[in-house]
Parts: sequence; structure tokens; C-alpha cells
Amino acid sequence: MTPRRRASLIVATILIILIVVPLALIQWGLPWAIRHYYTQFLNAHDLEGTPPVLEVHFLDSGLSLRGLTLRKPDGTLLLSLPEIHVRVEAPALMERQIHIRSLSVADVRVDIRQEGNQWQVAGIPLPGSQNSGDESGPEAPPWTLRLDEGALTSARLALTRAGYTDNLAIDALRIQRLRSGASGLSATLQLDALLNHASRVVLSAEVLSQPAPFIHATLETLTLHREDLEGLVDFPAEMGNATLDLAGEVQYQGGEQPGLTLKAPAIALRNLTAKVRELSVDAAETRLNDVQLDILLPEGQPPEIHLTGGLMLSPLSIEGAAGQWLGWQQLSIPAFELHQAPELSFRAPQAILTDLVVSRVRQPGDTPDAPPLLQTRQLTLDRIDFTPDRLNLESAAFEGAQSLVALDASRNLTTLIPLPGATVSTTEEATETRSAKPVPAQENAPDAPGFRFALNTLTLDSSSAVYIHDAGVNPPFDRSLFISRLRVTDIQNAEPDRPLHVEAALSTDAGAELSWKADIRPFATPVAFTANLTGKQVALPRLSVYLEDALGYRIESGDLDAMVTIQGTPERFEGNASLTLARLNLKGLSGNTASQSTAIPLDVALNQLKEGDGTISLDIPFRQEAGKSDVGLGSFVGLIMKKALYEAAKSYVVNTFVPYANVVSVVALAGEQLFRLRFEPLPMPPDSCCPAGHKWIIWPA
Repeated sequence: MTPRRRASLIVATILIILIVVPLALIQWGLPWAIRHYYTQFLNAHDLEGTPPVLEVHFLDSGLSLRGLTLRKPDGTLLLSLPEIHVRVEAPALMERQIHIRSLSVADVRVDIRQEGNQWQVAGIPLPGSQNSGDESGPEAPPWTLRLDEGALTSARLALTRAGYTDNLAIDALRIQRLRSGASGLSATLQLDALLNHASRVVLSAEVLSQPAPFIHATLETLTLHREDLEGLVDFPAEMGNATLDLAGEVQYQGGEQPGLTLKAPAIALRNLTAKVRELSVDAAETRLNDVQLDILLPEGQPPEIHLTGGLMLSPLSIEGAAGQWLGWQQLSIPAFELHQAPELSFRAPQAILTDLVVSRVRQPGDTPDAPPLLQTRQLTLDRIDFTPDRLNLESAAFEGAQSLVALDASRNLTTLIPLPGATVSTTEEATETRSAKPVPAQENAPDAPGFRFALNTLTLDSSSAVYIHDAGVNPPFDRSLFISRLRVTDIQNAEPDRPLHVEAALSTDAGAELSWKADIRPFATPVAFTANLTGKQVALPRLSVYLEDALGYRIESGDLDAMVTIQGTPERFEGNASLTLARLNLKGLSGNTASQSTAIPLDVALNQLKEGDGTISLDIPFRQEAGKSDVGLGSFVGLIMKKALYEAAKSYVVNTFVPYANVVSVVALAGEQLFRLRFEPLPMPPDSCCPAGHKWIIWPA
């Protein structure tokens, strides 16, 4: 063998050794090393498992890892990794780069749990963040990670925390163009995952960390159930169930002006239940449409929030132990704007409430749809403008409003749920509360900023009605008031001396027609008013139950036409009542002494007042002064009877009026047509519509 050939053989042998030996070490030595160190790892952590099988594919620079399992001695599965495929660029390692062309992981099972303050992944405690100290020395150049394509499929993660175990199923996680190194992090990803039973997220996202953090995500589906998040989120104890559905785009931009933007065609919060003090809140679905949410995060300042969209809430129910406080079938706000920058403000062109219910009291034997105090087929609010110190409304229109005013045998309003803590147990306590003297305000004390309210127009349509049921009289009194027109304008408290205007027209089931015009200053000090009331064909027999005890007579027949003008304040007012009675007939009650105690019987006196057509016409001026009377404003019918007696026997007027002093005191001043009425406030306990120790006279009817 020539020297040249010998040298070539030696070089070839060396090359073969340099190539084959590393390949052999990689092919057989690396799997052996992995099994060896994995066995040592199991022994060191008192765990059991199956060592992985490593396969090296030289032709495509690929690695396969199969069969890795990790268990506790009791058999609890901590980690299962059936198969991993990796394709790498080996030459890049020389440049401190890990370049993975593809990574595929399937059917992973991982147990993650929190023990005290320590998190464990697959039974291995995670190292805490510890300060490395002041170790000096040159920093090594950072490694760069490149992942062209990665996929995680059919992964199952069990997360245990505070006694809860949450199961996260990652059906697919795909990562593309991942770059991580000195220049920051960038990647695109797609995720399809299921949390516990029904919470699901399907999204695609783009992430950048340089030059400023940037995240843009497209949410195809985001469904979150409250019960699925028990172990991850500490919800308030008052909150019950809820489900959130969201689809849209989310973008976060960092840098000098960080902010978050959400655009979503629809956001739905379904099956919301909550407990607020003694009230239960149930909302079947709250939906936001065409949502755009912008949140600016200026450094060192409160966030600025801008939200636009539409709202639909249906249905809603707020209930307590006594019944339903508030509810509706649907609340629709087609468009609104909400801002917090920094003051909260809310504006909407219109809001529509359908089947609104207020105060549906739960009584023994009631049907589930027992009539409430107020319900309306539709309430429309126009041009809403709200801030913490004001509320402005252009109009509020009720359609098909129905109200039931029901009194029980004790004359209490049974269709109104009492406010918590507002009930006074006895009449004496109520009287004491009313008679307590107010504490005088300190001189030069600044006025507290008040809440300003303004409603330009309030209307009720012709399909609205009020139903009255009074079980405190025998027989019970029932009356229906059908509203033909009700319009209230200029309701506001910014200018207390500016009056609101009321116009109303209604009829009753007995054929009476009533109208009312008034100017009222409810926020002035004192409250002031001017009113004109007109009644036609008011049936008096229906009112007889309220007058029999005082008069000693039953009204057998009769109609009343009235025109009343009144003005003043609750402490002092005066007016005039023009009354016309037709076909009035009385019948004395058997065994009643009131009808027999006057010089002239009441029915005889009335007959003396009748004109040729059988009518009685009276014109009665009246005046009220605080603390100087003993009647309520509604006692005009009783006054008519006294007027009849006065006309029939002037010389015995004082003796004649004595039996009826509990109804009205009349003093002859300068003529038979001049009277002075004196009124006093009726003591009314809270949560009662009946004066303490009195009976009501409902007028007109």
C-alpha cells in the first residue's frame, strides 16, 4: 500500500469516526441518558412513571419522544406525554439560536396544583422568585428562540386550588412565527379550549412586545359560566349564577398612551342571579349590541372609559320576602353613550320598558300573577341625560298603565311593599315621630349640593286606569277610574318657584266624568298650588258607606256636579266649591240617634233646598288654617248636608250642627251663602294610607 493510499485511508477512518461516533451517541447514548436521568428524577422526588422513548431522525433533523408518564405512589396521574415531534436546525445552536421548524404535542395530561403558597406542576414545586444577589461577572449573550410552527392538541390540564379542581381541555393551540430574544417577543396563535363543563374560548391573536406592547385578538367565541370559574375567581358571596357570551375584537396598545379597545357585535350576560341584602335579583338576559369600549390608562391617573352601543335587558325581577319590588319583561335602549372621564355620564336618545311591574305584594292565597300596585304595557323615556348630580328626561310616556289601590280591613295599603326599616309599629310612635321638632340648621352653613331632576313631559294614554278597592267599609268599596288624558309638564327641582302643570281627564265605571287642572310648586318652601277640579254625574250612593255613621242617613239616590277652585299651601289655602245635586234622596238608619238628634231631620231640610226640578245648587267658599280644623278636604258631601240644615233652620243652626261637629264646623259670618271651613292635617302613620283614628272619604267617585 502506497503512503498516499495509507494516508487517505487514515483520513477516511478519522472522518467516519467523527461522524459515526456522535451519531451513535445521539442515536443510542442520548436515549439511554434520558432514561437514566429520568429514573434518578423519579427516585429523588418519590414518584413513579414510565421513561420516555427517544427516536432521532437524521434525515429531517427530527426528534420524537414517546410514552412519558409521571404518577404519584398512590396512582394519581401527574403527567402523560404520549408523543412529541420536533424538527430543529442544528447549525443554529452554534449561534446561540434554538430554531425549531415544527413542534407537535398531542394528548398531554398535566396536573397543576397549589399547596399552601407553593405551586406544583406534575408534582414538582416551582422555584420561587429569589434574588440572585450581587453576583458580578459578564453576562452571556442571550439565546434566541425561533418556532416556525407549533401545535398542541387534545391536552388536558387539571388545576387544583383552594379545594377546587378545574379541568382545562385544550383542543387545539397553534403557534406560528414565534420569536423570543433580545429584540422582544412576537407570535401569532390560535386557541380552542374548554374550561370545566361549558366555558369555552376560540380565538386568534397577534402578540408583540417591542417597540411597545401590542396585543390584537379576535374572539370567535368566549363563553364563561360562573360555576366554571369558582376555583379561579373569588366572586362576591352575593353573586349567584351568570353566563357571559362574547364575540369580537380586543386590542391592547402599550407605550406612552396605553389603552384597551373592544369591538363586539354582541355581548350577552345570561341567567344572572344575585342577592343584594334582602333582595333577590334575576335577569334572564342582558345583551349589549354594536359595542365599542375604549379604556385609556394614563399613568398615575384614573382610567378613562368610553362605551357606546345598544342595550336589551329581558326579563328582570327584583324580589324580597314580601313580594316583587320591580320587574319588567324587556328594557330596550337602542343606542347609548357612557363615559367615565373622570365624571360618570350616561346619555341615550330613548329607552323603552315593556310590561313594567312595581310592587307586586305576595299575599296568602295569591295567584302568581296577583295584580301589582302599578304595571304598564310600555313606558317610553326620551332623551336621557344622567350624571351623578343630575337626571334630565325629555318625556316619559305610559301606555296601558294599570294601578290597583287596595286597602285591607284596617285601611292599610296592601298593594305597596313597605320599605325596610321604615315601618312604625304604633300610632303613638308615628305621632311622636311627626311631632318631633326639627333641629335648626347652623347659621352660615353651606348648602349641600343637591341632585337635580328635570322631566319636561309626563303622559298617560287613554288605555290607562286606576282601580280602587277598600275593604275597610261594609260593603267593600270598589271603583274604576279610566284615564282619558293625563299630562304633567315642567317637572324639575332646579328652580323651586317654577310650577309644574297638570291636566287630567278621566271617567269612572259609574259614569262620572272628572277633570283637573293644576299648577304645583312641589319643591318650593312652602309647597304651593293652584287647582281647578270639575266633576259631573258623580254617583252619591256609592259614597254612602263613608257618610252613614256621621250623618245617620243612607243616600238612596243622587248625582253630584262640582266645580272646585283651590289655591295656597298645605298649611293655608282657600277656595270655592260650586255644587249641584240632582235626585238626592236619603233614608234614615234604623236605631241611629244622629238622624233624630237635630231640630229638623236632615231629609226634611234637604227637601226645602230643592228647586222646581228637584236639584240643589250650593256655592261654598272655604279656607284652611293649620291646626284649626277637624276635616279633610274630601268632606264636601258632609258639608252639603250641613248646608241643608243651615238653610232649613237658621235660628237653630248652632244646635243643629252639634251632632256633626266631627265632620265639619260651619260658622255663619254675614249671610246664608258665606261659610268658613277649618281643616287640620290628618295624622298618618308611615306605610299607611289611612289617618290614625280616622276614616277616609274618597272623593270624587
